[in-house]
Amino acid sequence: MAKSTRTPRARRTRTTSSDGRLYVLDLDTGEKLWEFDTAAPLVASPAIAEGRLVIGSEDGVLYCFG
Repeated sequence: MAKSTRTPRARRTRTTSSDGRLYVLDLDTGEKLWEFDTAAPLVASPAIAEGRLVIGSEDGVLYCFG
């Protein structure tokens, strides 16, 4: 099951997958802009705060981008 977080002004969405991948997609075209593989399931929506994207994986690792 995928979870996502939208950034309307930037026209991007961040979405996760249960296979451990985090994707950034363009909202207008659906084009994949970026991908990161955590090698562990991601089961929550990514959070965005102070210009950073934060997501935790099931193996207990917290990732911070930005």
